[in-house]
Amino acid sequence: MTAGQWEIYFSKAIDRFACDTVYLQCAEALSGQEMDIERLIEQTSPEFIVCLGAGFLSDMPVAAMVKAGRRVTLVDWLADATQQGMGRRILSQVNGQPACLFCQQCVGPEYCTNFSGSQLPNAQVCTAYIPIMAPAMACANYLPNTKPEFLRWDVTAGFASDFALGLEKICAKSRSPKDALCKAVHLCDQLSVRKPLPIASQSVDLITSSMVVSQFDIEPLGFVVALLQAAFGAEELARLIHVLQPLFDELRKKLFLAQARAHLFEIHRLLRPNGVAYFSLELFRQHELENRHFMVMQMGQVLDMINQMFSFDFALLGDEITLRRSMIGERESLIQSYVLRPYVAGKTPS
Repeated sequence: MTAGQWEIYFSKAIDRFACDTVYLQCAEALSGQEMDIERLIEQTSPEFIVCLGAGFLSDMPVAAMVKAGRRVTLVDWLADATQQGMGRRILSQVNGQPACLFCQQCVGPEYCTNFSGSQLPNAQVCTAYIPIMAPAMACANYLPNTKPEFLRWDVTAGFASDFALGLEKICAKSRSPKDALCKAVHLCDQLSVRKPLPIASQSVDLITSSMVVSQFDIEPLGFVVALLQAAFGAEELARLIHVLQPLFDELRKKLFLAQARAHLFEIHRLLRPNGVAYFSLELFRQHELENRHFMVMQMGQVLDMINQMFSFDFALLGDEITLRRSMIGERESLIQSYVLRPYVAGKTPS
């Protein structure tokens, strides 16, 4: 790999089949989160909604957002995932015929550049509709217009991307994988550069962060492995794994907590004083081989971070949302969800 690989890593086009597979799997597993967020929209009537780590929109109540007619910004660092997800969320079947959400709500010109202005007979889609039927129903001709806003941005306020770029330089100059990992751990401790989202502070009424923090256990650690393999070879990493594993474990913990902290700071910065955030994470996971669950690494510390920046509102949606069982892949997870309100008077993030 060469310098700039982090951009390539997250800018490449998303394979449509892979997108559909993830979308369908997550849509079923995370349906509870979608219902929670829809209820929040109904109860709080937000003027401005920001979805952080929107991904494939598997757990976002897209129909409720469109019907509410509010300003919506969908944020993710995967260049195409959210737009492809939208192409799937807008299509459904009514009486055996395709139906487009934008056509049903008479908002086609604002939401789709290719909206034709006229509908097909006996269907609730415009004449520009080109069907994609499997594995998930979609319109091949969907092209975003002015609504909603799709924003490609690092939801850790630049920490993850800055770390990845620094790691590229480290690997180019390091003598061995161990040397590179030691420097990576030090880099993780030293990084302080922040690139906040281009959204004004205290301007957002509702923020969603649905299972976003849980993904910080995956990236940029996956990129670290890919970069080390490219620089030193997979065989060399395997040969030294007994030496490298403690460094990998230390780096994994530091990366996870640093990203979670930066993400929470950004949520706190963006929310209006009377705004709310919907926040969910995987708290427990089923053991791969044994009939038991274990707490996901570092989640207890994440809850402590939340407690320093936000109060927990158990009245708005009720405490029944707090812990849910969900099948993600072949293993059961227990997902914890909260409605958060920012501390604004007498207590700020520390």
